[in-house]
Amino acid sequence: MNLQKYFSAKRFVNCLKYDLALNGKIYVLAIVVLFIILFIFDLLNLNALADRIEYQAKYPQLNTNFNINTYFYNAYYQPIFTFFFISGLVISAGTTFSALRSSSKSISYILLPASILEKFLVQFLVRIVALSVLLFLLYWFTFKCAYLFYGIFEPVSETVKNYDILSVIKEVKLKSDLYVTCLAITMCSLFAFAGATYFKKFAIFKSVFTFGLITVFLFLLMVILSHIFYVHTSNELFSVKLLALPVNYKNNYFIALFTGISLIMLLLAYFNLKEREA
Repeated sequence: MNLQKYFSAKRFVNCLKYDLALNGKIYVLAIVVLFIILFIFDLLNLNALADRIEYQAKYPQLNTNFNINTYFYNAYYQPIFTFFFISGLVISAGTTFSALRSSSKSISYILLPASILEKFLVQFLVRIVALSVLLFLLYWFTFKCAYLFYGIFEPVSETVKNYDILSVIKEVKLKSDLYVTCLAITMCSLFAFAGATYFKKFAIFKSVFTFGLITVFLFLLMVILSHIFYVHTSNELFSVKLLALPVNYKNNYFIALFTGISLIMLLLAYFNLKEREA
């Protein structure tokens, strides 16, 4: 057992195979369910796009500067991906280490011939890293399928047909905004990941609830500090003037904050797992 304190590529691969054999059906079922849900949403969105195009063609004088494709991207395509991506990662990370939820399975999991680091890396790579790539591919593939299916009954704008896998992030004007968003999503998913190693029952719900409480607490703390250091009117009770900074400075602040919290959550998840197996 002392050898299992050190990383072994062979044991890591065996642990990965064990996880895929144990949870493979659940992963496939989750992908199928996500595909069906996204397919329905995409059909509804394409129908809304077609109705809007028809309306614009009937009344072109209403808004000559209106771009229907930009509207569809900003109102439907990108926001739905963001919600889908965050929800998928948080749910996946919050339900990791499922074997630790029951006493009988946890004993078997603890006795696996693999080190804590290997078990940790398997769950992290499968539940967060691999899933992140898969969600991009799944969202793009589902939209293509929905577009082709909807096109059988009614033609749609050619512009949305040309969306590629990275179209959801290509239109972001400021790269720092993209970094902040990515790090915020990473922080949320790693918080759920750490919660899965700490809470035994209903880990994802407890993690989300805890995250909400911490967020409200930090917001109220910033409101209090803002009132201490800045003058506020009666209509600015919950305003936070501490964030009244140029966009670049504000983004740098959030990048540093989210990166630090993400690293802390990653270490916390590892040591929580190590304590559970002690």
